Amino acid sequence: MICSNVFDLSSDQNLTHIHFYRIDIDENNIELTQRLNITTIPTIQWYFHGNKLDELIGVDLEQFINKTQHLAKVYKRKTIKKPSNDLLLSTIDENNILE
Repeated sequence: MICSNVFDLSSDQNLTHIHFYRIDIDENNIELTQRLNITTIPTIQWYFHGNKLDELIGVDLEQFINKTQHLAKVYKRKTIKKPSNDLLLSTIDENNILE
């Protein structure tokens, strides 16, 4: 349910500067989930320049979409126009979270 909404948001022309990542906690990512303090599934976290901006625990699609669009608008002004390694994440990827 959330995955389809993430896919829809990732293809939105106004959100091209956002990168979405997913952790499969069943794939031996226990250390990462502990480091990020993820105790409930689903947990959505938003990051900018490696700093956590906000977190949503549970499934509230309207809140997820609104929060993503709001943060994208606010933080787009703080990034260069071309996508870069400065990530605003809706979910976490262990290879990118600490960059």
